[in-house]
Amino acid sequence: MKALTAILILISIFLFGCDGHVRTLYIREPGMQKPNWTKVIIEVDKEIDIPHIVEKIAKKFKLKQEKENNIWWRKEVNGSFQISLNQKQDGMWIIMLIDWPTFIRSNISEQVEKEIRMELKTKPNKISSTDG
Repeated sequence: MKALTAILILISIFLFGCDGHVRTLYIREPGMQKPNWTKVIIEVDKEIDIPHIVEKIAKKFKLKQEKENNIWWRKEVNGSFQISLNQKQDGMWIIMLIDWPTFIRSNISEQVEKEIRMELKTKPNKISSTDG
């Protein structure tokens, strides 16, 4: 019976894409060390209130804040969509756009990233991206 349960769980994980899709944006000021593990870095010229920008965008998309986490929002879109915002010790901001449980990026994730880039007023030459 345990073997059958394990097989069913593995099949479910495979079929339903349980690992989700994560798009991570690193926001840094010029001169900050570039993380070598990232695909998307957005450079900003001056100190910008990143938490305010993320909160404003989250409200625009009617995402609800989860009080028990640092700064998280969630919206149901054939599962859920979340925005996570954290600041590293060196001052670099990390914004994670998470689709769950699908491994395909949702339209809302793409729209939120576009809004973040517009709010930061980034120019194409200031964005380093290896994944499009």
